[in-house]
Amino acid sequence: MNKSPIQGETAALLETHALSRHFGGLKAVDSVDFTINSGEIRALIGSNGAGKSTLVAMLCGRLLPTAGRVHFEGVDITRFSPDKRIALGMGYTFQITRVFGELTVLDNVILGARQQGKRNIDGQDADSINRSVNAKPAVRAANALARFGLDQHARRLAKELSYGHRRLLEVVMATATHPRLLMLDEPTQGLADAEIENFNAVIRDISQHSTVLLIEHNMHVVMELATRISVMHEGRMLAEGEPDEIRANPEVQAAYLE
Repeated sequence: MNKSPIQGETAALLETHALSRHFGGLKAVDSVDFTINSGEIRALIGSNGAGKSTLVAMLCGRLLPTAGRVHFEGVDITRFSPDKRIALGMGYTFQITRVFGELTVLDNVILGARQQGKRNIDGQDADSINRSVNAKPAVRAANALARFGLDQHARRLAKELSYGHRRLLEVVMATATHPRLLMLDEPTQGLADAEIENFNAVIRDISQHSTVLLIEHNMHVVMELATRISVMHEGRMLAEGEPDEIRANPEVQAAYLE
């Protein structure tokens, strides 16, 4: 069941203009124009090596483009740091999980809300991070965990979770800042079927307040959630449209769906 955009929100939220990233002679992303409108769930699909992860890395600031621009709500953020982009309202998860294994699940979420966009806490030991956690946002963090069915794991160390649950924990951490744009890179990887169904329901709920960019290989999830789909192939945008249009597109079928 696809969700309609939030009523009254149709303006461009994020735009790229001729965005490119080259690695030597390899054009990983080649002059891509890409627009996400407020209120939609946009899926970005393509085969391995199509350029999806490189594009998203430039959107969230982890990688600078070789050429082109990125705008968020009309502001040129091309050279903004990841922290500054988060402070503007952009949240994201990585394809590889990045949680603090020596902290509890609950404290990971609290830190997700308090630390994103403020300072880099990589390299700090668990004790120093624990001292920075106060109880004030704990109720909000517990509610966020409950939405994703992780509340029963709140007091466990994050390193004790299954891979699939660590993936979900990172999504909870990204949503803790209530971002205007939430970018999720392969969020259902490692999840069981029942967990995927719960994930879909929660993303629909989140999309009532946040625009979602979903980078996903699970086509059932894509077709179930996306209001529009963009297809990358060999560093360029091959096609864009509603799910039924993408499913019927012969170029997409030849390049990716078959």
